[in-house]
Amino acid sequence: MLIVRDLKKTYQIGEIQVHALDGVSFTIKEEEFCVIVGASGAGKSTLLNILGGMDIPSEGEYELDGKKASDFNAKQLSEFRRKDIGFVFQFYNLLPSLTALENIMLAEGISDHPLSSQEMLESVGLKNRANNFPSALSGGEQQRVAIARALVKNPRLILCDEPTGALDSKTGKNIIALLTKVAKENHKTLIMVTHNALLTKLANHVLQLQDGKIIEDYYNEKPLSVEEITW
Repeated sequence: MLIVRDLKKTYQIGEIQVHALDGVSFTIKEEEFCVIVGASGAGKSTLLNILGGMDIPSEGEYELDGKKASDFNAKQLSEFRRKDIGFVFQFYNLLPSLTALENIMLAEGISDHPLSSQEMLESVGLKNRANNFPSALSGGEQQRVAIARALVKNPRLILCDEPTGALDSKTGKNIIALLTKVAKENHKTLIMVTHNALLTKLANHVLQLQDGKIIEDYYNEKPLSVEEITW
């Protein structure tokens, strides 16, 4: 489903070249839960931004279902983000002037084959919070809205950038359990970047990044449930 070949991303900072990604190659199958783990500066967010069409590689190829996204122009990347990608950010990125339901409906309105906003809100356990603004929601509730917003588009990929980074451990575990549950129920491929090595035990597929390179690429034969790990 998703194929990356020798992907490189280089930034020019003054006279210095920084190699954020240095020849990354891997394949992720449909409906996998893949965790990309690494320390700060390993290249995780850069990789996720390229997979999500928010950045372009300096070299290499990236294919999704046979479409070579690495060759897309700006208009094609915009369509790609709109149709194929659901993003869950660390800090939620909800619009403060819209209610929980309206934030989800905004994503529904730009999608070609969306799911129901009301049903997605119910699926993340916030049926009774539909008319609340983000300021009246806890951090965990805001992240639940963000998950529903990502899924309502009915995208090919769900991409998560440190989705529990701003949450306490109990709420973080609940969010991970919810993400994996709704992704599985909706037959989505879930890719999550994190610095938390514990999350690798939950994934089908693990990629470990260090200094812009993949140093480990392996599968868990028996992934654990969230309840089985100590945060």
